[in-house]
Amino acid sequence: MSIASHDLRLLGHLMREEAETLEALSALEDGLRRSVVGRDWDGLEGRLRELGAVGGKVSQTDQMRAAVYRKIRVSCQAGPEEGFREVLARVPAGEREELEGLHRRVRVAVERVRCLTGGLDAYISSAVSAMDRILEEVFPERKTRIYTREGGLVDSGRPMMVSRSL
Repeated sequence: MSIASHDLRLLGHLMREEAETLEALSALEDGLRRSVVGRDWDGLEGRLRELGAVGGKVSQTDQMRAAVYRKIRVSCQAGPEEGFREVLARVPAGEREELEGLHRRVRVAVERVRCLTGGLDAYISSAVSAMDRILEEVFPERKTRIYTREGGLVDSGRPMMVSRSL
């Protein structure tokens, strides 16, 4: 069985689209990070909506790319233990170079998103931890318990906004 050139072109197109979408996602995540660090709460909601939309597009593109890649794996009779590079070795040289470059671009984009997400997570975790310690000092009798207006206990894992005037 040979690999259909149409499938290879479609895979290249989908990988390019996935890389572009991941790059857009990383730009939005960087903007989200700037909004959080700069405490721009008005801009934060809009960025979160944009992130949701772009995240959905990334997921959709990834699913389509994975389906085309599975079809290519079947057509070249690749074993289950063979990775992308082994499958790529069976692709004609001219198309292989482009796919290798796109694969590298997607991996770099994924790593950038992962780093930005990890950094934002670390920043938010640190801020929440600091706020918990501050609230423990200010209200020692509550021991990081937060109460609703009706007097019920609120789960401390939920996000909270505290006025700077405290």
